[in-house]
Amino acid sequence: RLHMILDGLGEGVVALDARGALLYCNQAALALFAAENDATLLAALSPAQPLCTAALGGAGVQSAAIAHGEKKLLLTVSLSQETSEVAPGTVIVVQDVTASERLEQTRRDYVANVSHELRTPIASIRSLAETLNDGLVKAEEDRCRYYGYILRESLRLSRLINDLLELSRLQSGAVAFEKRAFNLCAVVEEVADQMRIAASDSGIQI
Repeated sequence: RLHMILDGLGEGVVALDARGALLYCNQAALALFAAENDATLLAALSPAQPLCTAALGGAGVQSAAIAHGEKKLLLTVSLSQETSEVAPGTVIVVQDVTASERLEQTRRDYVANVSHELRTPIASIRSLAETLNDGLVKAEEDRCRYYGYILRESLRLSRLINDLLELSRLQSGAVAFEKRAFNLCAVVEEVADQMRIAASDSGIQI
């Protein structure tokens, strides 16, 4: 009955004796490591050996994440038979954390990218405001155009901040992305306008 329960788990469970010999493994453990037999499973579990040694030495529960092929697996090692007269062995619980690790990496990359993108409109607003403040723009038509650029960059900042808030809502499952058509030419023109001033300062024409 215990074997039936353990084989029904999605997490891998492996029991080793004090010498590191395999006592038991459930089906999930074999599947997670794509192991065909006990020997290949023990070979795949070699990164857990230091954890087992530490647990047997009284260091308490040990855990570490390892890469196995394209999977990221979390190993948690604890003592077994602690109250038995038999020398204690170890129990290794194996969890597939590939999806959660990928999500976390995506979140870190997204935050880093958005943080980088925040610098562009801030730099544009500062450059435009300094130009206006120094009185370098004489024509009223040019001043109005610069004010329009500042307004557009501030709106872009608001969108980026909303994107960060949207990420939090997406992670909580409270909202989903909505796909819709958009005007690509308008986006290209907007980007060109945003970069034209900075480019002209460097002698580059867009």
